[in-house]
Amino acid sequence: MKLVGRQIEKNIMAKLLTDDESNFLAVYGRRRIGKTYLIREFYQKHIVFEASSLHEKDKTQQLENFWLSINEFNKTKREKPQTWLMAFQYLKEYILSIKGKQKKVIFLDEIAWFETQKS
Repeated sequence: MKLVGRQIEKNIMAKLLTDDESNFLAVYGRRRIGKTYLIREFYQKHIVFEASSLHEKDKTQQLENFWLSINEFNKTKREKPQTWLMAFQYLKEYILSIKGKQKKVIFLDEIAWFETQKS
């Protein structure tokens, strides 16, 4: 399906792909307006890792979910991380193992839910 409209957003997203530096892009807005769809469709060839956090789950469940996502993308299986520091170390090792000069997109959906009072 082709993305229609959202030209301002698409221009910003395209510029980030050509930038020599790493970038952090936060996409926010009302629920159910296609934010996740926009990112997945626009960056589909560049996403090397994607994880969606879990609504109202504790730290153990969030870490397990993140770990399962890493294992989906990375062929080197690791033991379940006990801390976010270790989870992001796994992600870093995986990203560094990817060959090629193409821009790599890491998509963390509902990032605010990864670290909440319950998690």
